[in-house]
Amino acid sequence: MSRPPETAPTDHMLLNVGAVFPHVQPGQEGMKISITAGEAPSIMFVVMVAGPTNQEVRMVTKGKLRLGLTPSPPLLWFSLLGEKISFDAPYAIGVEPKAGEILKSVNQVYFAPPETRLLTTVLLLDARDCVIRGIRAVTVSPQWWLALDTLLARCEVPLTQSAYLAAMQKDMQRWPSTAALARDAGIIEHAGAV
Repeated sequence: MSRPPETAPTDHMLLNVGAVFPHVQPGQEGMKISITAGEAPSIMFVVMVAGPTNQEVRMVTKGKLRLGLTPSPPLLWFSLLGEKISFDAPYAIGVEPKAGEILKSVNQVYFAPPETRLLTTVLLLDARDCVIRGIRAVTVSPQWWLALDTLLARCEVPLTQSAYLAAMQKDMQRWPSTAALARDAGIIEHAGAV
């Protein structure tokens, strides 16, 4: 379990395997979530592993993945579950400088046709140097995005950093593992192909 990214990626950020991802600090392991507002919202699951093995790279870039959302206001927990990997991260819309824009952008999913699957990005970084080892674009259903919209709306805006940290500590005691967190998920969905 980890903290939000220090800076959020932009909508038009170019991602390349082998490039340094500048929005996290070296030495952090776990997962972070970045949600960017736009005509369509963008979510990035940023997974950080020190020295990821070839098997871990394959699991993230080609394996079956499930994406989960577990509410615990003022936080929303995201989980990324694979065959032999699992990661989770808290997200606090209340500490986002552009919270209003993000909420409005995510709310646009209500206008998407029901058969539309929306894009999400999964990055695998080497935590030692923040070099991108794997990139994967996946899709999730409008139902997943609608759940995201509903759950984000329940979260506190604004939220102080101290309230965020206290809520995160409480939740980490409540859910000592990603598996425990996922059991309480409001929605878990298989990531689809692009």
